[in-house]
Amino acid sequence: YELVDTTEGAAKFVKSVNTVKFIYSNTNGNFDFSSIGYSTDGMGLIKAIEQFDFDFNNKSCLIIGAGGAAKSAIFELAKKNMKTIFIYDIDFNKARNLKDILLGNLNSTLKAEINTLDNIYEAEEFINSIDLIINCTPVGMYINNNLENLKRVPIPNSWSLRNKFVFDMVYNPINTELLKKAKKENAYCAISGIYMLIYQAAYSFNLWFNFMPEEKLINKIIKKIKKLKIL
Repeated sequence: YELVDTTEGAAKFVKSVNTVKFIYSNTNGNFDFSSIGYSTDGMGLIKAIEQFDFDFNNKSCLIIGAGGAAKSAIFELAKKNMKTIFIYDIDFNKARNLKDILLGNLNSTLKAEINTLDNIYEAEEFINSIDLIINCTPVGMYINNNLENLKRVPIPNSWSLRNKFVFDMVYNPINTELLKKAKKENAYCAISGIYMLIYQAAYSFNLWFNFMPEEKLINKIIKKIKKLKIL
């Protein structure tokens, strides 16, 4: 982000770059190039969820975590015609700051009402009305042989995930405890972070070569990765 000449889209908001495109020019024999930074994570998230036929229109979403991954997600979600987006982070100041950044940067395109939670248990009052839950934290991820973290879920165990869309950005393991809970409780859909990982790469490919990889190829890669034991 600090090294590229300019940024576009989500990268300006997230202040993070995962894709760099070089623009070359040759004017009267003078060769020059510039660099543009992009963040494709949010686009990958939206595309992944849309693959499971989620309709964003007038829906409510709970985002857990307010770090970089959450910023990418919210930048794209905020442009959808959603009813409400709730943000929770264990550091409630991060959630409040993210809301302020959203209102300051996306006010003209922001369609959803943005609310923050100081305590995740505040969501119990309206959890039944939440349509989509997105985990943007490393809870449940395999990190540095921490087997205890693998057993954790980022929400209270007492919550029912029945008929909800549940998206976990964690991709290692592919089947996290949160997704296991969602499947066990008959969630409408339990989506692995693998889908976001692949689709953000596809959007990066599109920025470089000006066309998206074929959906058939993307699905083939996803199926292949699902068969691997990543841990």
